[in-house]
Amino acid sequence: MASEFLHFDANIVTGSITYKHLALIPFMTGVLILAYYYGWYKPKHPEELETM
Repeated sequence: MASEFLHFDANIVTGSITYKHLALIPFMTGVLILAYYYGWYKPKHPEELETM
C-alpha cells in the first residue's frame, strides 16, 4: 500500500518482477498465519481464554 501511495509499485526489480509482486510475500505470510490460527490451532484449543 505504501508503494502505491509513493508511486514506485510499477518499478521493475528484476525481469518481470515489480515491487507489487514483492508485496505479496508479507501479505501471503499473514494470510497463512491467520489460516493456521483459525483453521487448526483455535478449534483444537477452545478452552483457552481470549486476552483481548
